This record gives sequence, C-alpha cells and structure tokens, in this order.
Amino acid sequence: MEQHPPPMYTVHYFPIAGRAELARMILEIAGYPIDWDAEKSTTPFGQLPLLHFTDPATSQPVTLAQSHAIGRFLAARHGLVPDGGPVKVALADAVEESIRSMFEEMLGMFFSGHDEAGLKKAIDELKKDGLVRFIEAQTKLLKANGSNGFYFDSKLTYVELSLYTVILVANGVIGKGTISTANAPELMRVYDMVKAQPRLVEYWQSERFHKKFFMSLDF
Repeated sequence: MEQHPPPMYTVHYFPIAGRAELARMILEIAGYPIDWDAEKSTTPFGQLPLLHFTDPATSQPVTLAQSHAIGRFLAARHGLVPDGGPVKVALADAVEESIRSMFEEMLGMFFSGHDEAGLKKAIDELKKDGLVRFIEAQTKLLKANGSNGFYFDSKLTYVELSLYTVILVANGVIGKGTISTANAPELMRVYDMVKAQPRLVEYWQSERFHKKFFMSLDF
C-alpha cells in the first residue's frame, strides 16, 4: 500500500488566541508542523478560522471551515477523542459543545457593541447565572469520571483542551480568578493537567502562541 507523507497544516486566523486556539493546541499535542495566516478572502463562508491541508488519501488540497468542524476533525485524526467507539465520541462532542457555547458567550460580549456600562452589566449577569450553571454542569461530569482531571477515563482528549481555553478566556478577559480552585476545583484540576503537557508548554513559550487577551496570565 502506498505510504503518503504526514499532513502539513496551515491554520488561517487572526493573530490572537481566539476561536482557532483549540485547533492550534490539538496540532501542537499531535506534534505536527503548523503555519498560520490571517487571510479572509476566498473563505468558504466569509469567516475564519480555516484549516488547509493535503488529504493523504487523495493527495488533494482541502479547505475546512468552521471551528467546531476543524476541532473535531483534528481530534479524531490525531487520537484526541475518547476510546470506546462512536457513542463515546458523540458524548465527547456533546460535552465540548457545551464548553464551546460558554466560550462563544464570553467572547461575544466583547464584540457585541456594548458600551462600558453595557459590558459590565453583561459580565455581571454572566458571573451570577450562566457561569455558575456552567461550572456546576462541568463539575458534575468530572466527578462522574472520578475527579481525576479528565472527562473520559484517564485519556487526554480535545474536550479537556476546550475547557482549558474557556478558563483562559474567563480569567484573562473577564478577570483573574473568575474560574479558580475556590469556585471550581474540578475544572482547575483539568486546567492544571493541560497546562503541564510538555508540547503545550513549549508552544506557549514560542512565537507560535498569540497571547493577546491573556496578558495578565502566566504561561
């Protein structure tokens, strides 16, 4: 059988740690070369991020849009989904969607045209309601898996990486300590586990990582 070379990926996004960050982290964990660009022209849906790569089965170039699709594709391709078959993978997708919804809600506040007073009100409401419910739901799931810092058995998946990005946004954009060991010890156990991944440590110390929005945090 013909052996194809490993795929080379280009992530097209703005030079910030935003909606493309999960894809970047997956690729860093997988150990694949990555490049990035911020071109928005010729995108399928007029949006970023985009993932460009060569399909090793056909040797044809592929452009994949939408951050959910990119993250799930890369996670499945590089072993960052739960073991146990399609039902487990579907459950992981459901959990990650709940995490991504919080990510989008937090980011959306800062791109919704709020004035200073409106933004403060939106943040206060999120802290009192949505964020509390989010922490409760994720805590329940993590406890059900034994409070070991993982959602599924003891395997790192893209779900833990996604939760890490939410904690970064919460603490780096809304305010330090928004999610902490004081109000979310189970979530912070996941955070600490991801933060200790050697390939991610190297990534965060490199020029490949776009630290904008998170300048108050230590990496």
